[in-house]
Amino acid sequence: MNRDHRSKLSPLYALPAKLQRPAIGKPVHHFARCLNVLKRETSRSLVMFVAPAGYGKTTLMSAWADTVASRGSAVGWLSLEPEDNDLHRFMSCLISALPVETACKEELLE
Repeated sequence: MNRDHRSKLSPLYALPAKLQRPAIGKPVHHFARCLNVLKRETSRSLVMFVAPAGYGKTTLMSAWADTVASRGSAVGWLSLEPEDNDLHRFMSCLISALPVETACKEELLE
């Protein structure tokens, strides 16, 4: 297969639903300890939170994003699915999720 067409990322933007942070319907008091740990890690470029399905990762990350955004920081959100296990698609979706102006995203896609 000729991969020349993938030498540059095309503007394959993520669906809007993939970029929306889920709303938190109930208080997350039981995550207080985890949120305190995450608050100490805000200077990091990347934070990875790993747990089995159903342990509240999405709820915790959404609560943390709300906390960070309430302090004026820009927050991006990207929900992944198995089809995103393709470098071209993943990078395009990731760029779409960045909290920067569209012009900056276009530059990144070149």
